[in-house]
This record gives sequence, structure tokens and C-alpha cells, in this order.
Amino acid sequence: MAQGGEAKVDDSNLPKIKEVKTKSHRHQSDASHPFLSGEEAIKAHESSGRLQVTLFASEEQFPELVKPVQMNWDTKGRLWVSAWMNYPQRHPDARRDKLRHL
Repeated sequence: MAQGGEAKVDDSNLPKIKEVKTKSHRHQSDASHPFLSGEEAIKAHESSGRLQVTLFASEEQFPELVKPVQMNWDTKGRLWVSAWMNYPQRHPDARRDKLRHL
């Protein structure tokens, strides 16, 4: 690759990925998992009453930010978000995973 050639990756020796079941109370018997809108999630959120929850960004506003797994502010005040389209699967899909800033 350093000389401009193509790299061929052979993953045939990797162990099979085990299915990991969720413990979520919203998980359905048919293995589906209903995702809430931002507003619905705020209504369903339980807190001590000392916190205020507000919606800053949602998948409806930013479709490329579906399934955010990590975020951080930089020194310029931008919010960077890492979105893994195949989360919670444990194998990456670099074609669909995104790193965006708002």
C-alpha cells in the first residue's frame, strides 16, 4: 500500500460474531426495537427533577447522525458526533459510519 498497491484483507479466520440480546424493556418479541423521536424520548425520560432535558439535534433534523455513539466539543465550539449506522453490532461498516460536526 505504501508503494501505491492495493491491499487485500482476509477476514476468513475471524471467529463468528455472537448475537447479543438486549435487556431493554422496549424490546419486542419479534426482535424489533421501537426507537422514539426526540420529543417522545424526552417525555419518557426519568430524572430527579433537578435536571432539564432539551433537544439539541435529532435524526429528523440531521439524518446522517442516526445512532450517535459518541460526541465531543472542540476548541472552536463545534460539536463532533460519531454515528455508527450498524450499532450495536460489533463489526464496523466504514461505508456507512460517519463523523460529523454541527
